[in-house]
Amino acid sequence: MSTERDTHFAGFAQLLWDELKPDLQLDYLAGSLQDSWALVNEFEPLDLPALEERAKLLIAERAYDLVIHVLNHVPLCFPLGASMQPVPDLTTLPPAAPESAVG
Repeated sequence: MSTERDTHFAGFAQLLWDELKPDLQLDYLAGSLQDSWALVNEFEPLDLPALEERAKLLIAERAYDLVIHVLNHVPLCFPLGASMQPVPDLTTLPPAAPESAVG
């Protein structure tokens, strides 16, 4: 069952995952992880699509947690316990700042 915490920032999670994925080289790692994965996961085969979905879910949940944290700790801008509703999902990344290490 999905919750607002799971879905509110799903677009941002997808954007971040798409940005991270090339650096992770999952296809290469899948071969070397297969045996370790099987031992840890009761001999279930490595399921890369399931791992990707889990990673995106964690990203979305943590983005939601971060916004809640900010809403609760910046009372001058937002009343304590402010709603998440006015905060839209981030579905397009802004361009990296020139001084950013991310290119």
